[in-house]
Amino acid sequence: MNKSDKFNILLIEQSDNLRTVLKDFLEMKQFEVKDFEEGNQALKALSKTHFDICLLDLQATPVNGFFLIQELKKVDSSLPIVFISSRNDKETRIQGFKLGCDDFITKPFSIEELELRLEAILRRTADKKNILEKSHELIYYFTNFKFNYTALELSNQKKTIHLTRKEADMLKMFCTNVNVLVPRQRFVKEIWGDAKSQIGRSMDVYITRLRKFLSDDQPATSQLKSNSLPPVEIINVHGTGYIFRINE
Repeated sequence: MNKSDKFNILLIEQSDNLRTVLKDFLEMKQFEVKDFEEGNQALKALSKTHFDICLLDLQATPVNGFFLIQELKKVDSSLPIVFISSRNDKETRIQGFKLGCDDFITKPFSIEELELRLEAILRRTADKKNILEKSHELIYYFTNFKFNYTALELSNQKKTIHLTRKEADMLKMFCTNVNVLVPRQRFVKEIWGDAKSQIGRSMDVYITRLRKFLSDDQPATSQLKSNSLPPVEIINVHGTGYIFRINE
């Protein structure tokens, strides 16, 4: 399997020795690995970072893997999970699959076999993801721009710009609220997930970048005819928010 675009693995393993061995081996095989000894730290990481698959020790602390898999699925319901366990009784395996695991590997195991099992799951999920993304692309058109939110791309006849996730999220909010005042706090809450006012300074940087992207292909203000406006502009309403104005 081509891993030029590295897959991210979330590894939760109580044993320091086994966790180190697995991490070193998988990184040697060109995977990105974030490893944790216990589940709470892993849940925090999952809430901030996308992972393609999870290796979960059934004996993970401070709660067992059966409880933890349910918590992981609450954060990312599509995350494939592979249980690693020294237990191999029928009831344990059945419970694991009922709770949503994609595979169950019993200790001790062949590390080469583990790699093949991971790749088999990743092939299936990657193919499914590609199909879903292609059939559910979210695209907006305004003035001479095409904004593909799914692909994080803003393009016109001359060029294509790749946006960051936050830039794309902000532009999406603008596109669904054209010519409407959007309060700053709404951006902070819905995109940053926080109501802290100090985030506003960071948000201003993203607004400036979006303005530049949208104005690069437009006539300079001095070249505009009298009484004419730029085709698209982001207007700052001081102390309140922004208006995404389409002048057509």
